[in-house]
Amino acid sequence: MRIFQASAAGEHADLSGKDFLTALAVAYQVEAQLTASVPFMSHGFDLTTQLSYSLAAGLSKALGLDEEKTVAGVGICGDFIPLLVARTTPISQWKGLSSSHLALGCFHGVLLASRGVTGPRYVVEGAHGLAQLLGEPIRIDWERVNLDAFDRLALKSYNTAVPGQASIHCMLELRKAHAIDPAQIDSIENDAFQDAYDFMGGGTFGPKTDVHTKEQADHSLPYLLAVALLDGNVQPAQLTPERIAKPDVQRLLLKVKVRPDERFTARYPSETPSRVTVRLTTGAAYTHEVKDYPGFATRPFTWGEIVAKLDDLATDHADEGLCKEIAGAVRSLESIRVKDLMNLLARVDVRPRQAR
Repeated sequence: MRIFQASAAGEHADLSGKDFLTALAVAYQVEAQLTASVPFMSHGFDLTTQLSYSLAAGLSKALGLDEEKTVAGVGICGDFIPLLVARTTPISQWKGLSSSHLALGCFHGVLLASRGVTGPRYVVEGAHGLAQLLGEPIRIDWERVNLDAFDRLALKSYNTAVPGQASIHCMLELRKAHAIDPAQIDSIENDAFQDAYDFMGGGTFGPKTDVHTKEQADHSLPYLLAVALLDGNVQPAQLTPERIAKPDVQRLLLKVKVRPDERFTARYPSETPSRVTVRLTTGAAYTHEVKDYPGFATRPFTWGEIVAKLDDLATDHADEGLCKEIAGAVRSLESIRVKDLMNLLARVDVRPRQAR
């Protein structure tokens, strides 16, 4: 979301790729500091709450706003507060749209600030501001903060939420190591850190075995582990209505049990440990454990892996030549202008195949 909004702002302001990356770094840094310092979710705020402030900061930088207008932009956007209920069972389609709606509002808010509209001056520290709502002060020494969040970023390997990435990777590794007949599976156990259990395993966000839509499926570890074992991957094809409805995955997901592991929770977020055990009706059992996943900060993608992911996801929307051009533009972004990349992206056919 930060990338899309910052690139749109960069195109509007005709930024160089280097200046665009600086604005993006500002957005990521603000989000990283707030995520590390403020317990938003424990107070009922969605995990996208930080976007209100990070997007305001990054967009203000991209548009070249002065300090006064940046303060106004942050104040306006800081008044957009999403609630965690959007991720609570039963999950609606709004779960996937709420952050986009927030980003749209932030872009509008910063544009208003750029035209001189003022915002609440003390949206964080003031009376009835964010800190008062949280019931605790927000202390970040911004003078000591560097633009180093890029070094700690994680990219997704699979088409699901970040807390589920390691569990899926663990299942796929187990699948590669052993020839498992799904018909012989008696149970599947997944030991995970607390956030993964709460978000996706049946913890505080509700049960995760009644799965019939994409929004339910991509936040359900029982479904995701079942389909990973059956299909050998979790990408858009595993989240279509037709795949979700098939009896094989619906039967298997009911055999999945997710449990929180205190030792794994203690290692999170510097690691994302997960353990999967598959027990067969024959009495045999197979177990595998991982500490992270490809794309995590401790195991970053290579450039080749990034290009391979682009090619895989874009295969129905862009030809090989266009994919190569996009990859080349991204790799040389510091030496081109944002509009050059955006012109390439405008050639991507975003329509579903059946709509063409």
